[in-house]
Amino acid sequence: MKTNKIILAVLSMFFCNVLNSQTIVWDQEQKADFRHTPFRIVRADKESFFVQGYRQQRSGPTFTITKHQNDGFSKIFEKDISAPIVNNNQLDLVDLAYLDNQFILFSKFYDKQKKSTFTYAHKVSDDGVLDLDYVELGEVSAKSNRERGFFDIEFSEDKNYFMLIEVPHFDKYADEKFSYKVYDKNLKLIWHQQIVLPFKNSNFSISNYFVDNNANVYMAAKIYYDKSKGEVKERGMPDYRRVILVYNHKLNSLTEYEIKIDNQKFPTDIAYFLHNDQLKVFGFYSELNKEYGSVGFFNISINLDSGKIVDSNFEPFSNDFFAKFVGESKAHKKETLSTGYIIKDLILDESGGYLFLAEYYSSYISCTTSNGRTSCTNHYKHNDIVAVSVDSKGLLNWIQRVPKKQHTLGDYLYASYIMGYSNGNIHLIFNDNPSNIKAFNKSQYPTKLVSMMKAQKSVSVIVTLDIKDGSMNRNVLLNNKESKTILRPSFHKQISKDEILIYAVRGSRYKFGKITF
Repeated sequence: MKTNKIILAVLSMFFCNVLNSQTIVWDQEQKADFRHTPFRIVRADKESFFVQGYRQQRSGPTFTITKHQNDGFSKIFEKDISAPIVNNNQLDLVDLAYLDNQFILFSKFYDKQKKSTFTYAHKVSDDGVLDLDYVELGEVSAKSNRERGFFDIEFSEDKNYFMLIEVPHFDKYADEKFSYKVYDKNLKLIWHQQIVLPFKNSNFSISNYFVDNNANVYMAAKIYYDKSKGEVKERGMPDYRRVILVYNHKLNSLTEYEIKIDNQKFPTDIAYFLHNDQLKVFGFYSELNKEYGSVGFFNISINLDSGKIVDSNFEPFSNDFFAKFVGESKAHKKETLSTGYIIKDLILDESGGYLFLAEYYSSYISCTTSNGRTSCTNHYKHNDIVAVSVDSKGLLNWIQRVPKKQHTLGDYLYASYIMGYSNGNIHLIFNDNPSNIKAFNKSQYPTKLVSMMKAQKSVSVIVTLDIKDGSMNRNVLLNNKESKTILRPSFHKQISKDEILIYAVRGSRYKFGKITF
């Protein structure tokens, strides 16, 4: 495959890369305060965008809000938001969120005397001013300083609500219980309910929460077989079953939907969304005696009113799909896809069809001992992306492998990918080892790739998928070594149908950019 050359041109205050139909406009490099770390775009509109950061001060850590213009990236203001003080106690900063035209600061405080962690919310104005009025959101008891409970926050899709989940400290012999509170953007409590589930803590694991636009709660969970109740797993099958629990706050009802394909097939990774009155659950599945690998794709549609399955489809991976990993000559020998793939992105259409992206991820720690000292390193692997397109009936349109190999040490700031959507195309942007350019010149699906381990020597590539048929085009987008800053995939935001804000950094140097498709 031909690799397009990057053309660099100097414009008055920008650096501009032009590559086929993509244009990157960069701000000039800036030198950051070594104590200040920007880490995400928390809000963006047609005129401006807001960056959340973290600054270490002598008085303690603070969050920052920096407002920039979209055109030109010039800084409009930068404000520090110090940890609030409540009842003469300085709180610990947790998060800054933006809900339907309102910034909200979340914080917490552990009270040693009461053995509880309290959570708080403050409003923050668009110009970065903290409202001293606050709402105490909740309290989680702790068994001791080390055995504390915890809380989590989830936001509804339309950003009109947020949910506070309070989880007491772990007790493997007690039934699993949660306290749920749903608030609106004005910090008004909509409903509060404690839910006790008939499963022991040690037998129950929630993978994600979801709050719909009616403030109902969905939980995807694994329920492990309880040997004390005589429950035994089938031979060759996993020791758990997957369920989705739905709490309807108006009816005060908790409904369990088991995600089951048949007696010999089981889901390995799932995601779900709502369409009209249906819960659509999808992902990869495995089958008897192949617990550690996926063999195909599945889709299940559940009518939430009746609780009945209205559609159930599954499709095994084809030899053509496996050939994209190991080559045509070995495709018949490959039986499974690794279960390390995690569903990360979902694109819906009005008919109920969808497209999702799953990325391979794994991590581990390696330790070495020398002269009596042991040092350990965290390893993170972000490899291939699998893209799957599904029609409104839950049938597979196409499935595609996007080859990628990243192995980073210590952190994963420069790993994974950026996803954008424009004009019927999916755009995937990520850092790659430049040694792989030759491999992709020879084949669209190389079976051997060199890991991107040193981000400072990497190139950023863009892979474009046609949403109609999954056809793929790949090009080099920029050379991180030549640009002296490195694209950080986790730091981005799509701000219009054909524009994505991006961020590159190296050491104390950083710059913002905008990709236009």
